Amino acid sequence: MRLVCSECGYTFESKKMVNICPYCGAKNSLHREKTVQDLLDESEDF
Repeated sequence: MRLVCSECGYTFESKKMVNICPYCGAKNSLHREKTVQDLLDESEDF
């Protein structure tokens, strides 16, 4: 999954959800960014 830090904007890939940004160290600032594949998978559900 692709994660993005809302504090510094750092974007990285991770196999699991983490709570601390590896770049700036901000806690609870990461959110999952949808990839093209995520969007395609969602569209197949309809």
